[in-house]
Amino acid sequence: MEKKESLLELFQDLGCTVESPAILEKCFELCESYNVDVEKLTELWLTFCVNNDNNIDPTIDALIELENTVLKKDYKSDNLTKENCVEPQQDAKDEHFIENEALTLHMIIIVKAMMYLACMAVLRSNHRSTRKYKKMWK
Repeated sequence: MEKKESLLELFQDLGCTVESPAILEKCFELCESYNVDVEKLTELWLTFCVNNDNNIDPTIDALIELENTVLKKDYKSDNLTKENCVEPQQDAKDEHFIENEALTLHMIIIVKAMMYLACMAVLRSNHRSTRKYKKMWK
């Protein structure tokens, strides 16, 4: 009973008139199904009404429309079972990202190895030239 009163107060704070208890029941059903609290549901309701030029007073039909256009798309339903769930497929972007990341790491290793070899070559040439100059000064 306390939850119904708080939901009713939230709607009244928005300036809404809730005409029947069935509307509150539908709201609680949506909250449970999509794991949304009553504050979030009222925020979604207000946004939905503004974006769709709907009457701000909630109705069962309008709540069903909210469910179909917002909740089903943006919120995961807790009522989904394994049978009606589809495994998400990996995007081609993800595959390319993984390939590019591996290629980038490979290129970094190659560049570091080349830098190491270049440094070693410089050190060897400096060492040889140092010996050459030492002989000249003796």
